[in-house]
Amino acid sequence: MTRIRKGVVRRIILIILISLFGIQGFAQISQGGNPIEFPRLKKLSDKVLVDLPYLNNDKLVKASLANSNDLKLKSLRFAESIPVCLNTSNSGEWVEYRGYNIWTLEIRSEGAKSLNLIFDEYDLPVGARLFIYSADKQDLIGAFTSDNNKASGILATEPVYGDHIVIQYEEPKNADFDGKISVGEVNHDFIGILDLKAGRRPNGLSGECNVNINCDYLDDYGDVSNGIVRIVAGGTELCSGTLMNNSKNDGTPYIYTAGHCIKTRDDAGKSIFLFNYESPYCGEIDGDVKNSVSGSILKARSDSLDFCLVEMSSGPPPAYRPYYVGWDRSSSLPDSSVCIHHPQGDIKKIAIDRHSPKINSYGDEYIDNAFFLNGNWEEGTTEKGSSGAALFNQDGNFVGSLTGGAANCNSPVRDYFSRLHVAWDYFDDPAMRLKDWLDPDGSDRQAIGGLVPYEGKDFCRAFTNFSDDDVHENLEITEGEIKKGYWAGVNEYGYDTFAEKFEKDSSSDILGVSIGIALADFNSASSGSKFKLLVYTGASFPEKLMYEQEYNLVDIDPGVMNYFPFDERVTVENNFFIAFSIDQLHSEDTLSVYLAKREVNPTNSFYIKDGNEWYTYQDKTTGSVGSAVLMEVVLCNIDYNLKDIDIITEVPPLKAFPNPVSSGNSKLFLQFEEEVNPKRIGIYDFSGRLVYEDLNQSSPTKWLDLDFSGYKTGTYFVRVITDEKVYKSKVLYLGD
Repeated sequence: MTRIRKGVVRRIILIILISLFGIQGFAQISQGGNPIEFPRLKKLSDKVLVDLPYLNNDKLVKASLANSNDLKLKSLRFAESIPVCLNTSNSGEWVEYRGYNIWTLEIRSEGAKSLNLIFDEYDLPVGARLFIYSADKQDLIGAFTSDNNKASGILATEPVYGDHIVIQYEEPKNADFDGKISVGEVNHDFIGILDLKAGRRPNGLSGECNVNINCDYLDDYGDVSNGIVRIVAGGTELCSGTLMNNSKNDGTPYIYTAGHCIKTRDDAGKSIFLFNYESPYCGEIDGDVKNSVSGSILKARSDSLDFCLVEMSSGPPPAYRPYYVGWDRSSSLPDSSVCIHHPQGDIKKIAIDRHSPKINSYGDEYIDNAFFLNGNWEEGTTEKGSSGAALFNQDGNFVGSLTGGAANCNSPVRDYFSRLHVAWDYFDDPAMRLKDWLDPDGSDRQAIGGLVPYEGKDFCRAFTNFSDDDVHENLEITEGEIKKGYWAGVNEYGYDTFAEKFEKDSSSDILGVSIGIALADFNSASSGSKFKLLVYTGASFPEKLMYEQEYNLVDIDPGVMNYFPFDERVTVENNFFIAFSIDQLHSEDTLSVYLAKREVNPTNSFYIKDGNEWYTYQDKTTGSVGSAVLMEVVLCNIDYNLKDIDIITEVPPLKAFPNPVSSGNSKLFLQFEEEVNPKRIGIYDFSGRLVYEDLNQSSPTKWLDLDFSGYKTGTYFVRVITDEKVYKSKVLYLGD
């Protein structure tokens, strides 16, 4: 993650990518849009509404936990597969409407938390569209089109919320041929892989000790983290995986994961690989779920070494910002290691071990000494859903993948990773080893670096103005104790257009924007309410309108990041502003966007339009505290060598010692160059959680001491807020 902040000089050289439609057709599962509204029968026949056999969720949960606990594997089984044969000939109903033949089928599996489908026959003509949505129309995926056709004829889909879903297929009457659609499996989610109220992750959230990958101090892992994917394996299990480079550097889209995640060729064809599912900054918010690829071909696999290599049905396009991870197959032990993964199917996290792992055996079913044993995670941990996750050495090279172990937040110890060194050529059969696929030209190299597959106009990265010190919040406008609405949403003052400023020094193309939507309640969504995005250029305020596009409210989810693609590339010069307008909402609608809650920091990139004039957030609040919109913009054609230029910031002088702090001497001392009068002292862990706060300090001082005894081993942020400044320091605590 690369960050742009007000007052920060970043050289970003951008030209043109390709049109957004070209990107979407390349690999993305859903192509966007909304189903055609047409008159439907009030009473559904048995052919239209199919009720599946009852499944007991509690029994399925117990069976899943018992199986995984016995083996200590770290995949997360969330669904039970129900074989079916439902197609356009034997079920559903056809109607003719405005130049289309429309087929609908409803499927209900009582008690399911969500349902995902495996189409064993899928072949659509150009112009046809397929949608899947919940019966209450609150969750929608699609359109699937001819761009999703594959030689295998298989299409796996992401889960849709609830136990009752609708399939709607729209085929133009003048289509070149009759489309083929057949559902072969319905997967009944008994755990809850997504919850519209809580976000897009499973109900069983990962532990609080986990560390988000986009914390500022983790910038060194920015590239390799772009090679990590969340896998819905075979429609029933959640795992983690890695996009691997090969000795030819040719961009063959190999994904490496655990053998117990993808067990068969059939599983490979039915798996979904999700890129960039992460918070845009160090704080906790669900990221976008648009960047996915459906389907793969099994290349190599071993049960006794617990590895699997598949080739995705298509490579990730530039907008996914992919990175093909380098590897080290030598027998050398890493000096230290990190694991990047999706615990519990959660947004991307990192676990850090600053010591060397040991070579060890895992169990009777596995080959002896074929595993790394990581003794203790000093930051983060792994959990169910982390299976298959990459273990990186100190050079950022892949050395193994997670099989299982006992580590969790309460006791982050003893995780086992299948060693690349052993899996490389332990077996003679190419279908059971890696050398034939990762070293196709027979170079016999011990290690290779990673690959950034796109250069020039196709090199893309995401940018945000949020930093580790920020906390996102739905900031309210108040007069005394009276609430007047939201600073970045519906309010009583009539503010209806807001903007976020991005600073740079060259022309650029914008592909799309992700925004953290705080509230979204649209009682009149079907009657024309719209959400509008606008792009302005300007030096200090939005001046020249370059682009605007409207979006349907039904596409917006509250409490999470929402990606808004542009229908065409938007070229801007120098500084630009991404604005959003709510002037087309109805009186009964509610919408607001997350802002940075900054208590002292004056840095501001958030602007408010009042009438025909633009104002800074500070102008409207008559205060010195700035803010920013929780927004991430995708820009391309970045000069790779300049993307990691250090951020220029003014940090007030502060000495913190000893650092690290040890359990034997748990006091941290803070020394200031001048007397300060602290208003607030806070200690935060790397999930952004406040673990200590002192609001009672009143007298001026040059010294403070903080006691870390009883804390868990890990890295913490210390912030001292005075009337005029924010002092901060990063501290490592080495507990017992």
